Amino acid sequence: MKERLLALWYVPAPAARLALLRIAVGCFSTFYIITRLRPLSSVASLQDWEFAPVGLVWFLARPLPSTVVLGSVVVAIPLAIAFGLGFRYREASDIGVSMVRHPALFAPLAVLTLFIELGAPLALAHRRVALAWTLGAWAFHIGVLVTMGITFAYPLSFVPFLAFFRLERALPALRALRRLRGGT
Repeated sequence: MKERLLALWYVPAPAARLALLRIAVGCFSTFYIITRLRPLSSVASLQDWEFAPVGLVWFLARPLPSTVVLGSVVVAIPLAIAFGLGFRYREASDIGVSMVRHPALFAPLAVLTLFIELGAPLALAHRRVALAWTLGAWAFHIGVLVTMGITFAYPLSFVPFLAFFRLERALPALRALRRLRGGT
């Protein structure tokens, strides 16, 4: 049973199929952005009172500046074209390429990834769980960088995980260091 499921899940795909899929997605994305240029750009003219932040912009108090909105829409077109043409698609991490030769590594890494992703709410339950989860999530992003060559700068900086730590405990040490340097 397990072998049959794995055979269904891991069907070999020829490189030509993957390339054609990339081209199709790139063409669709380019076409979509160009045909939706007016609605996508209309957000730039919203007044503060018309703006209702939802989704990814829930934290904004007012609309993004028009230059940011229009610039994002304009930049999206050449990026979609570059994606469809396969710009830099052959670049990969050497470690990631060598891991492909060892498929037994992927199942444990997938389970570990699920554990980190689904374990995020548990990090709120207890300080020790939070420490383990933050280190695991940070290590996950280091692993993505090393194996896939994809940089997620914000999580790699560890800044989003600082909320799980008692940063105020560092204040006396910082004040002492400041006094040693001659500050007030």
